Amino acid sequence: MDEFRAPDPQDRPLKATRRGRPLSTRRRPSTGLVSHDSDLDRVSVGPFREECESAISEISNAVKELSASVGSDPLTPQEASRQLKLNKNLTWKVARVLLASDCFEAIPMLPGPEAVEIYIAAFTAAGAPNPKVDALRTSFRRFDAVVERHFGTRADLEIALDGLRVDGNLEQSRRLAFRGMAGLVGLQVATRFTTHIITPSREHANRADMAVIAGIEGLKRMRPLGALPVFRAARMRTSADPQNPAAIAEPLFPSLHGEAPEFLVRDFSSISNASLKTEAQDGGTTVSLTPGPLGKLGETSLVFAMRLQNSLNLVRHGDDNANEFVTAISLPSEFFFADLLVHRSVRHLESLHASVHGTLNRPLPSDPQLREIVRLPIDCSTSWRKPTTSISIDRSPRYAALIDACVNHMGASLEEFTLARVALEFPPMPSSLLMRWDLPNAAS
Repeated sequence: MDEFRAPDPQDRPLKATRRGRPLSTRRRPSTGLVSHDSDLDRVSVGPFREECESAISEISNAVKELSASVGSDPLTPQEASRQLKLNKNLTWKVARVLLASDCFEAIPMLPGPEAVEIYIAAFTAAGAPNPKVDALRTSFRRFDAVVERHFGTRADLEIALDGLRVDGNLEQSRRLAFRGMAGLVGLQVATRFTTHIITPSREHANRADMAVIAGIEGLKRMRPLGALPVFRAARMRTSADPQNPAAIAEPLFPSLHGEAPEFLVRDFSSISNASLKTEAQDGGTTVSLTPGPLGKLGETSLVFAMRLQNSLNLVRHGDDNANEFVTAISLPSEFFFADLLVHRSVRHLESLHASVHGTLNRPLPSDPQLREIVRLPIDCSTSWRKPTTSISIDRSPRYAALIDACVNHMGASLEEFTLARVALEFPPMPSSLLMRWDLPNAAS
């Protein structure tokens, strides 16, 4: 953030600009840390948090006293860097430790053992008294002992912190997992997306039709693999109301030359040195990609589109009180996004929210309490926007044209819709993205 970015390395008076002000007078960023008021946090994190807060407080006090002993202010890191002949990155890290409002926010900024000794040596050279120097060294040793007692190593602690910080979004873990899973599974995908398009039914009041567009772009095999199932269409139960039968998935676009119906959108797909095989299985249709070359020579992009008529309620009906759109994330992907396009005539969309749930042991449960247990600390914030100006996305250059074609084929235009999007780099797998929209009562 700008508040903590080191200024240009020019010899400017510190008071001349806003950045020159002591950090203690600047706006502190929000930490985004997971709330530690819950029973679960008290049991699982509480013991470490208590010892960690004490150790970080001891380090902070030792830094302040050591700096005061040589007439230096650790909250003016640029000046401290010049005065003590220290690298400015080190003095800025120390300043951020002092300003952290939570011990878990401070830990990533703590200098390592070599940097600590460099920092201490600078104060020794500046004439700091030995008791103050020893106090800082002892405080870092105490923190290391806390880490050793609870996690063993700093590396393991960093993994734990990645899951404790909401603003971390498990980003480091997701990046590492992507590379590991690509090797284990033997393939990787550049971009994966799912789009749900909702239009009011022309046959039934308070019902809606739904089109589902699924895309896999830049799929590359990383080791020899057999046939890869890439798409399945079957009867789908989209309502909790037992009176509503399972909807039958049909291809959105008609097949060419009178061929049997297919779900592949050929104009937006490219298959290199392989082919697709379609089979009827268990009352549905499964599409598989045949074996092909590794790497870029076999790189493939596939888009599938299907339509389910009268598949959704637009108001509460029986036990059906919400529409849920679930995407299973089962491929190692660099980027994933999910769009929900809803016709503007549909109201009461403000309840829409999204979340990611781990599905390592079983599919996404329907029970809300069980869902909360497996919910991952990843930001999935959504907002409604105009698709005519916001549908394009850099990671999928032809996506806007694809959705425009789909909407036009449904007899509509993008101007008639509103858009909500969730986007994630390196989505965790296996997991499910849930977009839930609570339905209004029929009277409203």
